[in-house]
Amino acid sequence: MSELLENDKAERGLVSCVLQGADIPEIGPDWFTDSALWELLEASRISGRTNPAELAAWLKGQGKLDRVPPAFMVEVYRFAPSAASSGYYLEECRKARLKRRLQAFASSILAKVATTDPDELNVLIEKDVMGISDDLGDSNGVPSMNEAAHAVLAELETRVQAKSSGVYPGIPSGIKDLDDATNGFQPGRVYVFGARPGMGKTSLVRQIMLKAASHGFGSYFLNLEMSAAQTFEALISTQQQVDFGAMQSGALTDWHFNKIQRGMKELVSLPIHCDDRFLKVPQIERMVRKMVRQKKIKLFCLDYIQLVPASSSEEERNPQLRIGNASNMLVRIAKENNIPVIALAQLNREAESEPAGSLSRKHLRDCGQIEQDAWFIGLLGDHGNPKADQDDDTFAVQSRDEKCRDIGLVIDKNRSGRPNGYIKLRFQGQFLRFLPATYE
Repeated sequence: MSELLENDKAERGLVSCVLQGADIPEIGPDWFTDSALWELLEASRISGRTNPAELAAWLKGQGKLDRVPPAFMVEVYRFAPSAASSGYYLEECRKARLKRRLQAFASSILAKVATTDPDELNVLIEKDVMGISDDLGDSNGVPSMNEAAHAVLAELETRVQAKSSGVYPGIPSGIKDLDDATNGFQPGRVYVFGARPGMGKTSLVRQIMLKAASHGFGSYFLNLEMSAAQTFEALISTQQQVDFGAMQSGALTDWHFNKIQRGMKELVSLPIHCDDRFLKVPQIERMVRKMVRQKKIKLFCLDYIQLVPASSSEEERNPQLRIGNASNMLVRIAKENNIPVIALAQLNREAESEPAGSLSRKHLRDCGQIEQDAWFIGLLGDHGNPKADQDDDTFAVQSRDEKCRDIGLVIDKNRSGRPNGYIKLRFQGQFLRFLPATYE
């Protein structure tokens, strides 16, 4: 098989793997000799679509279908045996690209030999060779300690300025005790909130997104449990303090409708992006990169980690492997995109009879890996009788509002330099929002 056909095989295989769900690093058009393959890869990245039929519809809407015909897309889609071959094809494409660059470099040097001073040519050769090596070498992107020191100093200065201004260095939740414990949700970190159903964990993340939006921080919310319309309805209830039960039953007055309509106008203008598609790990990573690049989002929220679908038959057979890979994905998203990640998790059935103060990381369902990966773990449960001095009556707060429910948040892991602790909250069910326990 000729060199041209070998290049074409590697390029087709790489794009085929991406269309089958593989995740690869960002690469440019110079990785391809076939421009149609690059256009197909770029179309998939921008649109978030991988199915040939969906891609064809998107390209038609962009007026580009003539450059990437549907038959060609189907042929490329079926080319690779599976997405697992992406590493092999990526390496073959890298080698081919390096070879093309070296050939172009050699040709340019030969053209300059007759007209350039030997000493000057030697400098040019050394500079160009180092440029190629730096661009394609394994050490590309590895920071030195000097670079790390400058990054730490800049971050410390940012935190000091935030502190002196009376704000948190990270994205605030609006719940003071939580923000004091975390200093706000900060880039590159994974925050996990776990609870049994009905404890309000999804309401908490929606409330955090509303608060973030009020400070100009955009959010991408992937909800694998509820539709985008259901999320929007719940956000309206929280934002406008309209009884969610009345919204569900239809017991709404003209006053309610006026509040809802005002809230909708405000809510649609906020930088909150809700996605209810059942995306797999590679697709989630691709979508977050796209949202960071195109929508400038500063926060990614996932509800919830145990619902992330399997990416392979092995993951289908092994829930712990599936959830462990999803946990690793959250770390990659946080670090590579430099944003905070908030992930929700279900607790196991052992947690059902436990008061909040007795909850611990062991109650996270099938989530051994997340215990290692998370920067912060908070567990929600009934206020009950937490692990504290029984003579301490600060844990005996009872709700005066029958529509409020006392909820405890156990901070079971916290790398922010603050000790683990217990935060008392009150969940106002009719508005799907949390209040401090001292709220009257």
